[in-house]
Amino acid sequence: MGEGMEPVTFVAARADGVTTLTVGLAAVLGARRRTAVIDLNLDSSDVAPFLDLEEQRTIYHLAYGAQLTPISDEDLRQHLQWHDGFAIVAGISHPEHREQIHPHFVGGLIQALGAQFETVLIDGGRLQ
Repeated sequence: MGEGMEPVTFVAARADGVTTLTVGLAAVLGARRRTAVIDLNLDSSDVAPFLDLEEQRTIYHLAYGAQLTPISDEDLRQHLQWHDGFAIVAGISHPEHREQIHPHFVGGLIQALGAQFETVLIDGGRLQ
């Protein structure tokens, strides 16, 4: 499934609009293909609250568990939440959790999602 999959990242110069765009596109694509969203906005993770999803299983918890080993299919399955046909990896729920989200982990997460999904959309939040 993930052959040729390239993630699409959305970022903005302002603090608004990226989540709406990411979730809207995910809803459209999710109706036709396996789609996942990663909330990588480390300043203001809004995807889970926007969709009224749990914030107890976030990207932080997945990153913390993947410190010593690559992300397993089971770990990924436990951390995915579903809404309107697409999967979501919820963003951090506390500012101090951002330290756990390293580029190496993000690369592994995208690779793990790419093996199971045709499209991976990333809410990157505001450009720093």
